[in-house]
Amino acid sequence: MRMEHPAPRPPGHDDPATARPDHATDAGHRGHAVSRDHLVTGDLAARAAPAERMEMHRVTLPPGTVAGRHTHPGGVAGYVTEGRVVFELEGRPACELGAGSAFFEPPGATVLRFDNASDSLPATFVAWYPLAGDEPLLQPLPGPAAP
Repeated sequence: MRMEHPAPRPPGHDDPATARPDHATDAGHRGHAVSRDHLVTGDLAARAAPAERMEMHRVTLPPGTVAGRHTHPGGVAGYVTEGRVVFELEGRPACELGAGSAFFEPPGATVLRFDNASDSLPATFVAWYPLAGDEPLLQPLPGPAAP
């Protein structure tokens, strides 16, 4: 089952008169079946400073890993490539993400859980971090891990 925590869409996003046009078209790909599947939209408006760069990381959680409470000052978008992850943002219900699931964590959001759901297999995801200056990818937060 594919579950996501999509970010709220900007006002008017669903209105054809004000929706942002596609950034790319396939008009130049004659004879090729190019497919684009929208996975997740994330709002970066809460960032303290504009992003200067984007870093992409492949992250592997060993079996049974519990990430603990943390935040990403610049936010993060990701895609699970292998395994299962229990994902919970503060104020939202926990869900399970499997291979093929996309997720978004808004800048500064408190992540209660991003845990490997398996005690015997690793979970791997690719994460994109918009960053500025010496901003860290992740900041641990005090407090107990989610149950």
